[in-house]
Amino acid sequence: MKMLIILFALSYTQIAHSQILNRSFETRVFDEYGFGVPEHWTTNNDSSLHRVSLDSCSVVGERAAVLSPASSSAFLDCRSTLEQGISLSDQTFASSLGFFYKLSPDNPDVQAPYFEVEVLAFSSGELLGWDDFVADDFTENYKNIFLDLNFPESDSLLIRFISGAANGSDDGCYNETIAHVDSTFLIINTISNTQDEDKLNHDINIFPNPAFGYLTLQGDLDEIESYQIYTLDGRLVAQSRDISNSIALEHKGMLILTVTTKDGRITSRKFISQ
Repeated sequence: MKMLIILFALSYTQIAHSQILNRSFETRVFDEYGFGVPEHWTTNNDSSLHRVSLDSCSVVGERAAVLSPASSSAFLDCRSTLEQGISLSDQTFASSLGFFYKLSPDNPDVQAPYFEVEVLAFSSGELLGWDDFVADDFTENYKNIFLDLNFPESDSLLIRFISGAANGSDDGCYNETIAHVDSTFLIINTISNTQDEDKLNHDINIFPNPAFGYLTLQGDLDEIESYQIYTLDGRLVAQSRDISNSIALEHKGMLILTVTTKDGRITSRKFISQ
């Protein structure tokens, strides 16, 4: 289940669901040097000195992507990269990128990690800007990160993971790091074009966020037909037609609440359950 996942906050003319693209780290292809790299992802394995491979130390499933130190010379580029392009329709925009990562030093002399995540946003081929995440410490266990994306007008994205080692000014490499990356997903929202949908989005509120055991609904509850709660990988963890202003939460983590009204409108809210 290590996949690039697109979750839709859908308008009332659609059925709320999650669409899982075939962007798994489970499948590998082998380059000319015999390295197994993740299928559908582009790497800089342009020489035997670059290392982007797959490993069994994963969050779920059998494999995670691994970015290891590359050459010892900045002239050959010390970094190892893993990237993928995403196209967006006129009615959608990306709101956040989620992923799991863990980092370990390549040798005992390394004092700080080198791991960056960039999401470059484009419109008609022009770069609008980017959002990024930079790790500041090593982690023995996987960490889950949600990177907010701030370019709703973009029509395409380039997601890039960078690790291995940083290029030094003296042609050397430093901060040599082994990075595991797993369960990458992208949250895509559908843009509403109806006044009713906009009104629903404003009329239904949730709090607190983060929530601790219970989530409170605020708004015209008589208009709500049902609700569902999904994990970010699209798994349904709760649903009910018995509507009250307080929802008991049994599942922890980043979740999506989807509310359906009696006239078929749908709105979604992202929240954290702790």
